[in-house]
Order: sequence, then C-alpha cells, then structure tokens
Amino acid sequence: MSISTKKGDSGSTSLWSGERLPKDDIRIEAYGTIDELYSFLNEAMYYVENESFKSFIEIIKSHLQLMMAELAHTDKKSLINESHEKLLSDEIHKYEKDLNLSSFTSANNIIGAKFDICRAISRRAERRIITLSKDNYVSKHILMYMNRLSDLLFIYSRF
Repeated sequence: MSISTKKGDSGSTSLWSGERLPKDDIRIEAYGTIDELYSFLNEAMYYVENESFKSFIEIIKSHLQLMMAELAHTDKKSLINESHEKLLSDEIHKYEKDLNLSSFTSANNIIGAKFDICRAISRRAERRIITLSKDNYVSKHILMYMNRLSDLLFIYSRF
C-alpha cells in the first residue's frame, strides 16, 4: 500500500470511519495541531537529559496518539479519560513545589525554549478542540487533558 493515494489531491481527507472532510475542517485542524505538538515533543526530547522527563514525555506522546485517534472519529468513543488527566496533574504537583513561580517567566535555555514552543502549540490545540466541541461531541477529558498538558509543559520549560 502506497502512502500516496492521490485521494487528497482535491483538498479532502478521510477520517478513520471513511468519511471524507475538507482538509481545513476544524476536526482535521484539531487533531492536526496535536500531531504538530507530537512532532515538536519529539524534537524537544533530543535536548532532554533527565530520564524521568524523557519517560514521561513518551507517556504524553502515547496519550496524544489516543487523542488524535479519538478526534479522527465522529463517534462518541472516549479513549482519553480521567486517569490520563490525573497522571498529568500528579506530574505537575511533583515539580511545581520546587519552582518559585511568582510570575510568568521566559525559559532561559534551549530546552526550556523548546518546551515553551510545545506549550504554545498545546494551547492552540486546546483552542481548536474547543471550537470543534461547539458543534461536535468532544469528551470533556480531552479538554481537561489539554489544559493540564500546557501547564505541565510550562513547568518542564522552567526545569
């Protein structure tokens, strides 16, 4: 099977259900932005030396894959749940106690800057998902997860 099917040449793409949507449809924008975040997390990992961060980023990436799969369907099947969000919250609490966060500060090194980019992309993904949720079913756990993820990426950027 070739990756080049030529079916998208007209500006549409297929969901997992086989339904075709325009490539600029908000559903495609939502999971496409998550895909962008996934790619930038891959880049950030090249700079990470902390094995705990690396391991957790791999977990995040697996969650993002589930999220993309969930958003690529029009059914109400939830792949992201409360346990995914709790895992992020626990990770945030693990590190934030060691930071003196009195204001929104900028990262001061390359890895911090990479995580800041990831944070900004995660916030854009969250906005795209909110837009999608106005007219389509989106699990509340996806919205909660994306909100926590941007917080965690902010924390990571400061380490």
